[in-house]
Amino acid sequence: MEKAKRILALLFTVLTVLALFASCGSESKTEETDAAAATDAQSTAAETKQITDSDCELDLTKYNFNSKFTMLLRSDRRGATEEFLVDEAEAQGDVVDGAVLSRQLYVEQVLGVEFVYLSVKESEEMARVRANVTGGLDEFDVACVSAEHAPTLTVEGILENWYDIPGVNLDKVWWGSRADMAENLAINGKLYMITGDASNLTVGKALCMYFNKNMLEEYSNLKSDDIYQEVLDGKWTIDRLIEISKGLTADVDGNLDLNSNDRFGNNIYMATIIDAYFAAFDISIITEVNGEYTIDLNTDRMITAIEKLNTLCYKNNSTYITSDKTSSENFFKNNHAFFTHGGMEWAADFRDMELDYGVIPYPKLNESQESYKTNLSSVFTMFIVCNGTTETEKIGAVMELLGAKSYETTTPAYYEIVLKGKSTRDALSWKMLDTIHDGLMFEKGFLYSNSLGKPAQIFRTMLATSKSNVWASFWSSNKNQYNVKLAELLESFS
Repeated sequence: MEKAKRILALLFTVLTVLALFASCGSESKTEETDAAAATDAQSTAAETKQITDSDCELDLTKYNFNSKFTMLLRSDRRGATEEFLVDEAEAQGDVVDGAVLSRQLYVEQVLGVEFVYLSVKESEEMARVRANVTGGLDEFDVACVSAEHAPTLTVEGILENWYDIPGVNLDKVWWGSRADMAENLAINGKLYMITGDASNLTVGKALCMYFNKNMLEEYSNLKSDDIYQEVLDGKWTIDRLIEISKGLTADVDGNLDLNSNDRFGNNIYMATIIDAYFAAFDISIITEVNGEYTIDLNTDRMITAIEKLNTLCYKNNSTYITSDKTSSENFFKNNHAFFTHGGMEWAADFRDMELDYGVIPYPKLNESQESYKTNLSSVFTMFIVCNGTTETEKIGAVMELLGAKSYETTTPAYYEIVLKGKSTRDALSWKMLDTIHDGLMFEKGFLYSNSLGKPAQIFRTMLATSKSNVWASFWSSNKNQYNVKLAELLESFS
């Protein structure tokens, strides 16, 4: 009875805050923007689907596991622990933490489980998973591991196939069905890692671009609404990014040498941020025809992509290349770059900026591309289950209900309150976040890249080592090894 009261109290708090957000909108700089924000929030709230027990298609009346449910979490990755484990006292004052805790209490109450959390450093998570199998330890039911590490574990024959776990309906929206997550990550009918609304990082780790509104209007004849409208009209392309960036670069300190003290049209760093242009340009690393998989990137589209990125990064002196996330964030916050590439979660770090900013998706390769596409950074959460478990019914029921309740509560709390309500400055940025999130792309070649000789790092490799187009020689030297690795990958899924 006491647990039921706690669930109701927390759920009431979460839903009340979401309702207030929908009716009032977020803080904004003008009454006009406030009105637009409130209207858009009401529209978004009206469209938000509420989950009922029947939606997740579980017969909840038959479950009472009367046991613990243990999850392995990453202790040193920001947000990875807090996706599931929150302090009850802190949850009373934070809508996202409140949603996480109310979700946990609800699942515990309905299914008769008690959540237990084990923590491990991200660098040690693969060893912990392997030891769980080889040592027969049975330490946890589900491991919540980095998407950078999960694909490596899938090829080692130590994980359960999610298609064999009863109760998990991978056609549901909370398992990324809009982006065909399961279909795109499965190979030969086997799926060893999944993600979805149960993880807030799957929302927050989506990659995007930011632009400085004040710099735009001071140093160009464009207004922020012009950029938004180009996105909405499908005209936001790499050529437009190159064109606008070129006109905004200037030698501010007057020493005739462009450096970190000057103003640049664009900023980027050579990591997952540049890799994400595979998705942005709608380029698949692995192609499948009649069940046959190949890697053949020597296409006109790929050649054009490399040429465009080379122009963006090195020609016209319009792009300043920073070394890491922190450097890029600070470069943008200190008004040295008009555009920067980053994660959707970066918006929270920009809240203290005095100048105004907007959020937009990565550009398309050209206007004929059907839609904007989005990658997630490599540290979002994948859920995996170790071989040999006898608890598949419990795992399936818990994960399905966890995903369904997340779609109802934690995702709206994080997405609408933190990202939209607290971290953006205008209603049109909210529409951009929807565009970014709707374009999530899960592609085999990108996710399994480490097992394929790292073809997902082609853009960063070429741009980091040369300022000229050397694609022909690069592809000639690497194409065979990619396909040899692909054959080995396919063999592990046979």
